Amino acid sequence: MPAHPPTRGASARLGLCAVLLTAALAFAPQASADNLLVNGGFEDGDFTGWVDLNGLDNSQVICPDPNDPNFVPPIEGQCYGQFGPVGHLGTLAQGFNTEIGHSYFVSFAFASDGQTPNAFNATFGGIPLLARVDVPDTGGFVRRTFIVPASDIQTTLSFDFRNDPGSLLLDAVVVSAVPEPATLALLAVALTGLALHRRYAASR
Repeated sequence: MPAHPPTRGASARLGLCAVLLTAALAFAPQASADNLLVNGGFEDGDFTGWVDLNGLDNSQVICPDPNDPNFVPPIEGQCYGQFGPVGHLGTLAQGFNTEIGHSYFVSFAFASDGQTPNAFNATFGGIPLLARVDVPDTGGFVRRTFIVPASDIQTTLSFDFRNDPGSLLLDAVVVSAVPEPATLALLAVALTGLALHRRYAASR
């Protein structure tokens, strides 16, 4: 049986949904798509943009040959940070501008070789995101994502590392602003409308 052509009302609803979706995407804050960090994936081949706050000995940026089986492949890009302070926590940090009360996406990829003693902490503006001790072998990078509010106009993201016999890895560190609630609501309405229209069309 041939498919029924969309009615005038259905076409109008689809057109409205398309307009709402286009508007939501067009007016979404650019900060939500931009990384507030400098060199978040260590693709500069060094720690440019980052600050060593507490003795990051035995630490470096690795850009491994993708054909070398002895290196963990980056989760994205070509490089990552390798950290192995012995007997103490070494701290890598970077500050950036934020808006008080606004929420931010914080994402990073972390890997452990399982050798102990080791320790890893991640903190956003004094808010603990992750604290692990003697992390087992992760078998490669594991991505972690958080949404946290800023309490100051300048916020610092910091990572603490210790791995006496081996090393911990860090890659793909991103901080970006969460879209405003009005934009998210507009996008949700548009997506819901499109889903309902598809369901209506499929039932005919």
